[in-house]
Amino acid sequence: MKSNLLNVVVASVFLLVVLLKLSGCGDTEHVPNPFELAPDEMPTEKIFVAGSGPSSSNPDEVVGLVTVITHGGRDDLAVTTPLETALLGEATVATGGHVYVSNPEAGSVTALFAATDALEGVVRVGIRPGSIAVDPSGQFIFVTNQGATGDARPDSVSVIDANPSTTTFLQEIAQIQVEDGASDLAFSTRRNRAFVSNRLAGTVSVIDTDSANVTSFLSTTASIPVGPSPGVMAYSPDSGHVYVIISFPTAGDSIAIVDADSLGAPNLVSGVPRGNAAGELPQADFLKASRNGDFIWVSFSSQTSSGGGIAVIDTATDTVVSRLDLAGFSPSRFVEGDDSMLFVSGGEGTNSIVLIDASTPFALREVSRIAVGTAAVNRSLTLSLDRTRVYVPNSGEESGTVSVIDTATTSVIATIPTESAHPNAIVSIDAAGLDAPAGDTSADQGHDHG
Repeated sequence: MKSNLLNVVVASVFLLVVLLKLSGCGDTEHVPNPFELAPDEMPTEKIFVAGSGPSSSNPDEVVGLVTVITHGGRDDLAVTTPLETALLGEATVATGGHVYVSNPEAGSVTALFAATDALEGVVRVGIRPGSIAVDPSGQFIFVTNQGATGDARPDSVSVIDANPSTTTFLQEIAQIQVEDGASDLAFSTRRNRAFVSNRLAGTVSVIDTDSANVTSFLSTTASIPVGPSPGVMAYSPDSGHVYVIISFPTAGDSIAIVDADSLGAPNLVSGVPRGNAAGELPQADFLKASRNGDFIWVSFSSQTSSGGGIAVIDTATDTVVSRLDLAGFSPSRFVEGDDSMLFVSGGEGTNSIVLIDASTPFALREVSRIAVGTAAVNRSLTLSLDRTRVYVPNSGEESGTVSVIDTATTSVIATIPTESAHPNAIVSIDAAGLDAPAGDTSADQGHDHG
């Protein structure tokens, strides 16, 4: 009796296994993570997304969080568990295999080694570091420092050695005094000059970056009055001019223009008048030179509505040649894809990217609006190195995300979660040539870790 019962049980189990196998339920096939590279995939690019959020060890403590997205050669994406660091700012750059993020609350710059996604060190700089930029040689990081109103310590620009082969790597090698309200940075590629907009002083400081000039190298050589509250700047190698946004709403010009490549001392040469008439611009918010330097793309706010638009300055004439108003949309930051397609982010709280066809700069055209997540203040965008994807950080109440837009189809192809609630600073770096030192998994070379 027992033997017959046992045979029935064994037969039933065998039949169940066969049925499961035929239905595929018994397979142990790996279910792929949508954000991991294939086993044979080689990384070609890394995207560092910096923000802040709760510490993994103490949810009540807010820390800096850096999420690293790795892109592979077949368009595969991988994402890491966020790296925790000191509180981070909203500006970042990459050069020499490293990523640098300004940290205004601690008066420092965080350096991350891109080969290992690890903290390399913390560089002490001045008060409230803000804008951060790489000089044209790629050897130095420039950072604007600004004190509080009434602070006796002058505003300055810190210069960090970004060359890993030098003995002063990741050290502040100079702190150059500028005027009040150090705001943004721009570089002349022809005359070895750096330019600093000073918001409170209404000036642009000129710094000599030519190491052949022994007496003036990394020192301020001139101060150019440009108008009240100068801010964001852009340099065009085509015209040799620096374009400076004048943020004071009643100033005569919306943009001041400086002859950056002058054989003599750089000086103010002209401006774009403020207004709504032809050839004028309302309040400019952001600007950037086109890839070929022939034009300056400008985002502006409307003086008569809640929206804004995009304008074009022809660098051959330094005049506004085109303007496109965007209904119900206030543009903020943007990047330029192939064929002069502009991907434009809106202000805080907006949830779309506007695609502008600027291939004919004299006749801008809105193509579409791409739904993404919610924007933080001055949402930064970054373009992949091959210009096939745009990465868009999105804020969230508890955790943000990064939208990935395919520039060919102009559609969102992935939404990548981050543990940072407000990811904003974002930068891409070439991963194909990154190599960690032999036997070194942390990339810790004994630098200050804060």
